[in-house]
Amino acid sequence: MAARRSPRQGAGKEKAPAVQVPADAPPWVSAELIELTLKTWQPYYRETLTPEDAAYIIMSVGRLFDVLSRGVET
Repeated sequence: MAARRSPRQGAGKEKAPAVQVPADAPPWVSAELIELTLKTWQPYYRETLTPEDAAYIIMSVGRLFDVLSRGVET
């Protein structure tokens, strides 16, 4: 008699990301971050965003945060 597979077998395993990190992205940019960025920003764009677009968005937001975190110098 063959062993029955539990319906939960394999539960909890992470699926592989569907996107690749662009080669010129910084090392801290992960496939998961690219995927989340695409999911977050795609509704605001007519054209389909690419992983390269997502990396650009991530870096732009990072630069904006850097500027804002410096505060106002008097």
